[in-house]
Amino acid sequence: MSETHALPEHYDGSGLYEIRLKGHLDDRWADRFDGLAITMEEDGNTLLTGPVIDQAALHGLLKKVRDLGMPLVSVSQVQFNESQPYRSKKEKEMNTYRMNAVMTGVLYFLGTVFGVSGGLIGGEVLTSLISGKPLVGVDMLSLVAANSSRLTWGAFLTFMMGISLVAMTVFLYPVMRKASKELAMGMVLFRGALEGIFYFSSALIILTLVALGNEYIASGADSVVLQSISNVLYQFESLKAPVSSIIFLIGATCIYLTFYRTRLIPRWLSVWGFIAVVTSMTAALLKFFHVDTGFGFYLEMVMFPQELVMAVWLIVKGFNPKAIAALSANKE
Repeated sequence: MSETHALPEHYDGSGLYEIRLKGHLDDRWADRFDGLAITMEEDGNTLLTGPVIDQAALHGLLKKVRDLGMPLVSVSQVQFNESQPYRSKKEKEMNTYRMNAVMTGVLYFLGTVFGVSGGLIGGEVLTSLISGKPLVGVDMLSLVAANSSRLTWGAFLTFMMGISLVAMTVFLYPVMRKASKELAMGMVLFRGALEGIFYFSSALIILTLVALGNEYIASGADSVVLQSISNVLYQFESLKAPVSSIIFLIGATCIYLTFYRTRLIPRWLSVWGFIAVVTSMTAALLKFFHVDTGFGFYLEMVMFPQELVMAVWLIVKGFNPKAIAALSANKE
Protein backbone atom coordinates (compact mmCIF):
# COMPACT_ATOMS: atom_id res chain seq x y z
CA MET A 1 0.00 0.00 0.00
CA SER A 2 1.23 3.47 -0.80
CA GLU A 3 1.35 6.25 1.72
CA THR A 4 -1.39 8.86 1.67
CA HIS A 5 -1.16 12.53 2.46
CA ALA A 6 -4.19 14.69 3.19
CA LEU A 7 -4.28 18.00 1.35
CA PRO A 8 -4.16 21.17 3.48
CA GLU A 9 -7.43 23.05 3.67
CA HIS A 10 -6.07 26.13 1.93
CA TYR A 11 -5.32 24.16 -1.27
CA ASP A 12 -7.88 25.21 -3.88
CA GLY A 13 -6.46 22.76 -6.44
CA SER A 14 -5.51 25.39 -9.02
CA GLY A 15 -2.00 26.62 -9.66
CA LEU A 16 1.40 25.04 -9.88
CA TYR A 17 2.16 21.86 -7.92
CA GLU A 18 5.07 19.68 -6.97
CA ILE A 19 4.19 16.05 -6.24
CA ARG A 20 7.03 13.97 -4.85
CA LEU A 21 7.01 10.15 -5.07
CA LYS A 22 9.33 7.60 -3.52
CA GLY A 23 11.24 5.81 -6.27
CA HIS A 24 12.09 6.66 -9.87
CA LEU A 25 9.48 7.11 -12.59
CA ASP A 26 10.56 7.08 -16.26
CA ASP A 27 9.75 9.92 -18.69
CA ARG A 28 7.43 7.54 -20.57
CA TRP A 29 4.86 8.14 -17.81
CA ALA A 30 4.61 11.86 -18.69
CA ASP A 31 1.45 11.41 -20.80
CA ARG A 32 -0.25 9.56 -17.94
CA PHE A 33 0.28 12.60 -15.74
CA ASP A 34 -1.07 15.16 -18.21
CA GLY A 35 2.33 16.35 -19.37
CA LEU A 36 3.76 17.16 -15.92
CA ALA A 37 7.54 17.49 -15.91
CA ILE A 38 9.18 14.37 -14.43
CA THR A 39 12.44 14.84 -12.52
CA MET A 40 14.43 11.93 -11.06
CA GLU A 41 16.00 13.36 -7.92
CA GLU A 42 19.36 12.47 -6.41
CA ASP A 43 17.81 10.92 -3.29
CA GLY A 44 15.92 8.31 -5.30
CA ASN A 45 12.60 10.20 -5.42
CA THR A 46 10.64 11.42 -8.45
CA LEU A 47 9.29 14.97 -8.66
CA LEU A 48 6.22 15.75 -10.78
CA THR A 49 5.94 19.46 -11.52
CA GLY A 50 3.35 21.41 -13.47
CA PRO A 51 0.03 23.28 -13.52
CA VAL A 52 -3.19 21.81 -12.10
CA ILE A 53 -6.42 23.47 -13.23
CA ASP A 54 -8.65 22.66 -10.24
CA GLN A 55 -9.25 20.49 -7.16
CA ALA A 56 -10.80 17.66 -9.20
CA ALA A 57 -7.74 17.51 -11.46
CA LEU A 58 -5.46 17.38 -8.44
CA HIS A 59 -7.39 14.49 -6.88
CA GLY A 60 -7.29 12.75 -10.26
CA LEU A 61 -3.49 12.99 -10.31
CA LEU A 62 -3.26 11.62 -6.79
CA LYS A 63 -5.51 8.71 -7.76
CA LYS A 64 -3.08 7.88 -10.59
CA VAL A 65 -0.24 7.93 -8.09
CA ARG A 66 -2.15 5.54 -5.86
CA ASP A 67 -2.78 3.21 -8.81
CA LEU A 68 0.98 3.10 -9.53
CA GLY A 69 1.61 1.75 -6.03
CA MET A 70 4.45 4.23 -5.46
CA PRO A 71 4.60 5.85 -1.99
CA LEU A 72 3.54 9.51 -2.02
CA VAL A 73 6.11 11.61 -0.17
CA SER A 74 4.61 15.11 -0.42
CA VAL A 75 2.28 17.44 -2.31
CA SER A 76 3.04 21.15 -2.34
CA GLN A 77 1.70 24.19 -4.15
CA VAL A 78 4.39 26.59 -5.36
CA GLN A 79 4.49 30.10 -6.70
CA PHE A 80 4.54 30.40 -10.48
CA ASN A 81 7.94 32.11 -10.55
CA GLU A 82 9.45 29.34 -8.42
CA SER A 83 9.04 26.66 -11.09
CA GLN A 84 8.86 28.58 -14.35
CA PRO A 85 9.06 26.96 -16.83
CA TYR A 86 7.93 23.99 -14.73
CA ARG A 87 11.42 22.60 -14.35
CA SER A 88 13.36 22.28 -11.15
CA LYS A 89 17.08 22.82 -10.80
CA LYS A 90 17.58 19.07 -10.53
CA GLU A 91 15.70 18.43 -13.74
CA LYS A 92 17.90 20.93 -15.55
CA GLU A 93 20.92 19.15 -14.12
CA MET A 94 19.66 15.81 -15.43
CA ASN A 95 19.09 17.39 -18.85
CA THR A 96 22.66 18.68 -18.77
CA TYR A 97 24.00 15.18 -18.16
CA ARG A 98 21.78 13.90 -20.96
CA MET A 99 23.40 16.47 -23.27
CA ASN A 100 26.85 15.39 -22.05
CA ALA A 101 26.06 11.78 -22.93
CA VAL A 102 24.75 12.67 -26.38
CA MET A 103 27.71 14.93 -27.20
CA THR A 104 30.16 12.29 -25.96
CA GLY A 105 28.52 9.68 -28.20
CA VAL A 106 28.35 12.02 -31.21
CA LEU A 107 32.02 12.98 -30.90
CA TYR A 108 33.05 9.35 -30.44
CA PHE A 109 31.12 8.49 -33.60
CA LEU A 110 32.47 11.45 -35.59
CA GLY A 111 36.03 10.61 -34.55
CA THR A 112 35.58 7.10 -35.92
CA VAL A 113 33.96 8.35 -39.13
CA PHE A 114 36.75 10.89 -39.72
CA GLY A 115 39.43 8.26 -39.08
CA VAL A 116 37.92 5.65 -41.41
CA SER A 117 37.18 8.26 -44.09
CA GLY A 118 40.74 9.56 -43.91
CA GLY A 119 42.14 6.08 -44.44
CA LEU A 120 39.81 5.40 -47.39
CA ILE A 121 40.55 8.71 -49.09
CA GLY A 122 44.29 8.54 -48.44
CA GLY A 123 44.43 5.01 -49.85
CA GLU A 124 47.47 2.77 -49.71
CA VAL A 125 49.86 5.72 -49.52
CA LEU A 126 48.33 6.99 -46.29
CA THR A 127 48.00 3.46 -44.93
CA SER A 128 51.69 2.79 -45.53
CA LEU A 129 52.55 6.11 -43.86
CA ILE A 130 50.44 5.47 -40.75
CA SER A 131 51.83 1.95 -40.40
CA GLY A 132 55.36 3.23 -40.99
CA LYS A 133 55.92 0.64 -43.74
CA PRO A 134 56.76 2.22 -47.15
CA LEU A 135 55.58 0.29 -50.18
CA VAL A 136 58.32 -2.01 -51.41
CA GLY A 137 59.91 -1.18 -54.77
CA VAL A 138 58.06 2.14 -55.07
CA ASP A 139 59.42 5.67 -55.32
CA MET A 140 57.42 6.92 -52.33
CA LEU A 141 57.97 10.65 -52.87
CA SER A 142 56.82 10.41 -56.47
CA LEU A 143 53.79 8.46 -55.30
CA VAL A 144 53.10 11.03 -52.60
CA ALA A 145 53.30 13.86 -55.14
CA ALA A 146 50.92 12.01 -57.49
CA ASN A 147 48.41 11.61 -54.63
CA SER A 148 48.95 14.97 -52.95
CA SER A 149 45.27 15.98 -53.09
CA ARG A 150 44.08 12.71 -51.51
CA LEU A 151 46.76 12.91 -48.82
CA THR A 152 45.86 16.51 -48.03
CA TRP A 153 42.27 15.43 -47.46
CA GLY A 154 43.55 12.52 -45.38
CA ALA A 155 45.54 14.97 -43.25
CA PHE A 156 42.47 17.18 -42.80
CA LEU A 157 40.29 14.25 -41.72
CA THR A 158 43.00 13.05 -39.31
CA PHE A 159 43.06 16.56 -37.86
CA MET A 160 39.26 16.55 -37.50
CA MET A 161 39.42 13.15 -35.82
CA GLY A 162 41.82 14.60 -33.27
CA ILE A 163 39.55 17.57 -32.60
CA SER A 164 36.50 15.31 -32.16
CA LEU A 165 38.17 12.94 -29.72
CA VAL A 166 39.77 15.73 -27.69
CA ALA A 167 36.44 17.59 -27.49
CA MET A 168 34.79 14.35 -26.31
CA THR A 169 36.78 14.51 -23.07
CA VAL A 170 35.42 18.00 -22.36
CA PHE A 171 31.86 16.65 -22.21
CA LEU A 172 32.79 13.46 -20.37
CA TYR A 173 34.91 15.10 -17.67
CA PRO A 174 32.04 16.73 -15.64
CA VAL A 175 30.42 13.30 -15.25
CA MET A 176 33.57 11.29 -14.56
CA ARG A 177 34.91 13.67 -11.93
CA LYS A 178 31.87 12.95 -9.74
CA ALA A 179 33.11 9.36 -9.46
CA SER A 180 36.87 9.97 -9.35
CA LYS A 181 38.80 13.16 -10.00
CA GLU A 182 41.96 11.11 -10.54
CA LEU A 183 40.44 8.93 -13.26
CA ALA A 184 38.76 11.97 -14.82
CA MET A 185 42.08 13.82 -15.01
CA GLY A 186 43.74 10.68 -16.40
CA MET A 187 41.13 10.58 -19.14
CA VAL A 188 41.66 14.26 -20.00
CA LEU A 189 45.44 13.87 -20.02
CA PHE A 190 45.74 10.64 -22.02
CA ARG A 191 42.55 10.65 -24.17
CA GLY A 192 42.56 14.40 -24.51
CA ALA A 193 45.84 16.28 -24.48
CA LEU A 194 48.38 13.56 -25.32
CA GLU A 195 46.26 11.65 -27.81
CA GLY A 196 45.34 14.92 -29.49
CA ILE A 197 49.02 15.81 -29.88
CA PHE A 198 49.66 12.51 -31.66
CA TYR A 199 46.77 13.02 -34.10
CA PHE A 200 47.80 16.60 -34.85
CA SER A 201 51.42 15.58 -35.39
CA SER A 202 50.28 12.85 -37.81
CA ALA A 203 48.38 15.45 -39.83
CA LEU A 204 51.49 17.67 -39.94
CA ILE A 205 53.69 14.76 -41.02
CA ILE A 206 51.32 13.95 -43.89
CA LEU A 207 51.29 17.59 -45.04
CA THR A 208 55.09 17.77 -44.72
CA LEU A 209 55.48 14.69 -46.90
CA VAL A 210 53.14 16.21 -49.48
CA ALA A 211 55.34 19.31 -49.55
CA LEU A 212 58.48 17.14 -49.87
CA GLY A 213 56.89 15.14 -52.68
CA ASN A 214 56.00 18.27 -54.62
CA GLU A 215 59.50 19.66 -54.11
CA TYR A 216 60.97 16.31 -55.12
CA ILE A 217 59.16 16.44 -58.47
CA ALA A 218 60.02 20.12 -58.98
CA SER A 219 63.72 19.48 -58.38
CA GLY A 220 63.88 16.74 -60.99
CA ALA A 221 63.11 13.70 -58.86
CA ASP A 222 66.77 13.27 -58.04
CA SER A 223 67.24 14.66 -54.52
CA VAL A 224 68.93 12.37 -52.03
CA VAL A 225 68.36 14.91 -49.26
CA LEU A 226 64.58 14.97 -49.77
CA GLN A 227 64.48 11.18 -49.87
CA SER A 228 66.46 11.03 -46.62
CA ILE A 229 64.09 13.48 -44.92
CA SER A 230 61.07 11.48 -46.06
CA ASN A 231 62.64 8.27 -44.74
CA VAL A 232 63.18 9.91 -41.35
CA LEU A 233 59.52 11.00 -41.28
CA TYR A 234 58.40 7.47 -42.11
CA GLN A 235 60.57 6.07 -39.34
CA PHE A 236 59.25 8.67 -36.90
CA GLU A 237 55.66 7.75 -37.74
CA SER A 238 56.52 4.08 -37.35
CA LEU A 239 57.93 4.70 -33.86
CA LYS A 240 55.07 7.01 -32.91
CA ALA A 241 52.24 4.62 -33.82
CA PRO A 242 52.62 2.10 -30.93
CA VAL A 243 53.38 4.88 -28.42
CA SER A 244 50.21 6.68 -29.52
CA SER A 245 48.22 3.46 -29.10
CA ILE A 246 49.53 2.90 -25.57
CA ILE A 247 48.66 6.50 -24.60
CA PHE A 248 45.16 6.04 -26.05
CA LEU A 249 44.63 2.76 -24.18
CA ILE A 250 45.64 4.25 -20.82
CA GLY A 251 42.97 6.91 -21.29
CA ALA A 252 40.45 4.30 -22.42
CA THR A 253 41.14 2.28 -19.26
CA CYS A 254 40.30 5.34 -17.13
CA ILE A 255 36.97 5.66 -18.95
CA TYR A 256 35.97 2.00 -18.78
CA LEU A 257 36.99 1.69 -15.14
CA THR A 258 34.79 4.66 -14.24
CA PHE A 259 31.90 3.34 -16.30
CA TYR A 260 32.20 -0.11 -14.73
CA ARG A 261 32.29 1.20 -11.16
CA THR A 262 29.41 3.66 -11.61
CA ARG A 263 27.20 1.69 -14.05
CA LEU A 264 26.74 4.86 -16.12
CA ILE A 265 26.47 2.48 -19.06
CA PRO A 266 25.70 -1.27 -18.96
CA ARG A 267 28.55 -3.27 -17.49
CA TRP A 268 28.71 -5.60 -20.49
CA LEU A 269 29.82 -2.59 -22.55
CA SER A 270 32.51 -1.75 -20.00
CA VAL A 271 33.71 -5.37 -19.90
CA TRP A 272 33.86 -5.38 -23.69
CA GLY A 273 35.98 -2.24 -23.40
CA PHE A 274 38.40 -3.93 -20.97
CA ILE A 275 38.77 -6.88 -23.36
CA ALA A 276 39.44 -4.48 -26.23
CA VAL A 277 42.07 -2.66 -24.16
CA VAL A 278 43.90 -5.95 -23.48
CA THR A 279 43.90 -7.06 -27.12
CA SER A 280 44.85 -3.62 -28.42
CA MET A 281 47.62 -3.24 -25.83
CA THR A 282 49.00 -6.62 -26.93
CA ALA A 283 49.07 -5.42 -30.55
CA ALA A 284 50.71 -2.12 -29.55
CA LEU A 285 53.44 -3.82 -27.52
CA LEU A 286 54.16 -6.29 -30.33
CA LYS A 287 54.54 -3.35 -32.70
CA PHE A 288 56.64 -1.42 -30.17
CA PHE A 289 59.15 -4.29 -29.95
CA HIS A 290 58.99 -4.92 -33.71
CA VAL A 291 57.41 -8.36 -33.39
CA ASP A 292 55.41 -9.09 -36.54
CA THR A 293 52.94 -11.90 -35.83
CA GLY A 294 50.57 -11.14 -38.70
CA PHE A 295 47.47 -10.87 -36.50
CA GLY A 296 48.08 -7.49 -34.82
CA PHE A 297 45.39 -5.90 -37.01
CA TYR A 298 42.76 -8.34 -35.73
CA LEU A 299 43.74 -7.64 -32.12
CA GLU A 300 43.22 -3.93 -32.71
CA MET A 301 39.83 -4.43 -34.37
CA VAL A 302 38.18 -5.55 -31.10
CA MET A 303 38.12 -1.89 -30.02
CA PHE A 304 36.52 -0.55 -33.21
CA PRO A 305 33.01 -2.07 -32.86
CA GLN A 306 33.02 -1.56 -29.08
CA GLU A 307 33.47 2.20 -29.37
CA LEU A 308 30.86 2.43 -32.13
CA VAL A 309 28.30 0.51 -30.05
CA MET A 310 29.12 2.62 -26.98
CA ALA A 311 28.75 5.83 -29.02
CA VAL A 312 25.31 4.78 -30.29
CA TRP A 313 24.26 3.74 -26.77
CA LEU A 314 25.22 7.15 -25.36
CA ILE A 315 23.35 8.96 -28.13
CA VAL A 316 20.18 6.87 -27.85
CA LYS A 317 20.08 5.88 -24.16
CA GLY A 318 22.40 8.34 -22.43
CA PHE A 319 23.80 7.74 -18.96
CA ASN A 320 21.90 5.62 -16.45
CA PRO A 321 19.75 8.17 -14.52
CA LYS A 322 20.01 6.17 -11.29
CA ALA A 323 23.82 6.14 -11.59
CA ILE A 324 23.86 9.92 -12.16
CA ALA A 325 21.57 10.45 -9.17
CA ALA A 326 23.78 8.26 -6.98
CA LEU A 327 26.93 10.11 -8.04
CA SER A 328 25.36 13.49 -7.34
CA ALA A 329 24.07 12.35 -3.95
CA ASN A 330 27.50 11.04 -2.94
CA LYS A 331 29.09 14.42 -3.63
CA GLU A 332 26.65 16.40 -1.53
